[in-house]
Amino acid sequence: MADAQAPSPESLRLELQEAITTFRHQWAQFIQALGVIVTANSILLSYGFAQKLSSVLLVASLMPLAALAVYITIMTGLVPICYVATKLEQKLSLHDVPFIGIWARSRADIPVALSRFAHLEEDPEAQISKLKVPPWPFLGNLMSRSILAAFVLEVGLVVISIFRYHFRFM
Repeated sequence: MADAQAPSPESLRLELQEAITTFRHQWAQFIQALGVIVTANSILLSYGFAQKLSSVLLVASLMPLAALAVYITIMTGLVPICYVATKLEQKLSLHDVPFIGIWARSRADIPVALSRFAHLEEDPEAQISKLKVPPWPFLGNLMSRSILAAFVLEVGLVVISIFRYHFRFM
């Protein structure tokens, strides 16, 4: 490793392009998964109201929790990708309009997660298992609170359907 040279700008650009492609792929997966969950929720709600079944409404009320799980999983997966991309953008002196850097700064949760990840990554005693991104920065933001509010509203809908409108459970 004594002959190791600094990577050429071309190889850094290629790595940045791969990081951005991976970022876009992860984001597209998030949008697709969210679309499937919202569609399933709508279908279950429609069926539950049409058949007056509160059990179906109860299952539908779990869909926001599935959306929250997908959101947390994708966002924690994006943190290492954003970390690599921002470091590459800095090395390539892309200070005018860094794609990932601007996206990360436009959110309140990503900079917190990136700083925690950078601290873990730079720790020489950190092992791979310690480099896992904690979900805490993503649980307190507006998106997570909105999803949890939808969950609470849908559970309230189940309770109202049982006690007020006497929907059957089975």
